[in-house]
Amino acid sequence: MVESASDREDDTFGGTAHKEVHGQRELQTNIEALDDDTLFAIVKKIVCVGVRKIISSANAPIDGINTVPNGAGGCGISGRGSGRLAPKKTITKLNVSFFSEVIQSLNPDKRTIIQSYGFGSLLLFDKCSIPLPFARWIVDHVAVSSSSIVVNNRSIPLNPQIIHDVLGIPIGGQIIRKADPESGKGEFLNSMTLTTFPSAKAFGDNLSKENISEDDLVRSFLIVALVTFLCPNSTTHPSTEYLQPLVDVKKANEWDWSEFVHYWLLKQIKEYNGLMKNVDHSSIIMCGCLYTICVVYLDFLNLDHQQLPSTLPRLVEWKGDMIEEKAKLDSVQGHIYGKHPILPLKLTCYHKRTSAQIQSPTCVIDGSMFKKSLTKCVEGNMSHKILDDLTALYTKHANAPTDFAAENAQNIILDVMSYFYQHAGAKERPKCNNECCRVVFDNDPAHAVHSSGDQVKSSLHENNDIMDREIRTNIHMD
Repeated sequence: MVESASDREDDTFGGTAHKEVHGQRELQTNIEALDDDTLFAIVKKIVCVGVRKIISSANAPIDGINTVPNGAGGCGISGRGSGRLAPKKTITKLNVSFFSEVIQSLNPDKRTIIQSYGFGSLLLFDKCSIPLPFARWIVDHVAVSSSSIVVNNRSIPLNPQIIHDVLGIPIGGQIIRKADPESGKGEFLNSMTLTTFPSAKAFGDNLSKENISEDDLVRSFLIVALVTFLCPNSTTHPSTEYLQPLVDVKKANEWDWSEFVHYWLLKQIKEYNGLMKNVDHSSIIMCGCLYTICVVYLDFLNLDHQQLPSTLPRLVEWKGDMIEEKAKLDSVQGHIYGKHPILPLKLTCYHKRTSAQIQSPTCVIDGSMFKKSLTKCVEGNMSHKILDDLTALYTKHANAPTDFAAENAQNIILDVMSYFYQHAGAKERPKCNNECCRVVFDNDPAHAVHSSGDQVKSSLHENNDIMDREIRTNIHMD
């Protein structure tokens, strides 16, 4: 193609501010002497220079991303228009390959031990590659303040329950981030007869030992899972923030690991956002469980007939190259995504949590654990019969569908109240029938109409004296 003279002039016009000013003065001085063609050529040059500057400014962050590990390019612009400067290189300590190798190396006996400690769901993870540019694009769209992924003005929730639905790790119980990190560090090192922290690889090597104790086996496995998959940070060594639950590792599943992974993810994204504003960084590290946000984002996409089964936990379905394949479907251009619309929560697998759910050791209803918790929270000595009966009620509701939390909560309260009324021998007591327990929902399950709230309150007040006498009869106060 032959380049015209006017095109060549457009490419070189406006090289310096002096030339532009000189040209403008010349234009003012000789404006009357210019014919239409000459005037049009000058205006064309001014417009071209202005447009080039605008395009150059808008594309600077994208062009600034030169390399990403594994030869991938940058992952696009931020969805929130934060004006961050993009680094030359993005890296992560997330290592799904090593974590998968560790899982595959475990023999059936060791797998059974890990399952018995309540972390069997992690053994379901099947090596799933995560495209770093795609993960980074999602991170750029995470609103830390609202704990959500925001794309095209639609919000995707990120909360501990979502984390649990993806990973199947324990939810509820003691808050890990409230534990004392320094105390946990010392006690953890003593429990494993260590003086310093080895790397995740060293803990992985421990798992191959034949004479390793059950506690050390589970501790080593969880350290590998935390460092390489659940809570990766900027190093390959464990953080002191999550060591306290691993001291008495038999009770590790009584801690809220879903809440901690959620907290850690948002904490790392917030640090990432801060580093992105620092022009001194030639590279930047993304931490946290990037697998989770990739899975959640893709699960909320309307991919028509290409949706995966709604099995929980989600790591059962998302394996191999699935994330990479689905990410390509959502690509607008290069490493910019957001092509498909976002589904509302009620149309995703995270709404109907009980459908097609795989039972893992973290999901099994533990009546003995409930009894233990009940005796701890109630002052005095509760009779064995009361403990057994209340445990039966717990098991009943724990196994029930959980589509509507408000209805289930009301049913639980009413069943417990009804139980005490029956044992009190009251002649007239409210029945927990459909009218009493019903919660009416409109087309959007998020909006509940508690039509029978006043009726429940009235029934409870009416029988308050009866229940009070029954509780004091069946619970012997010290």
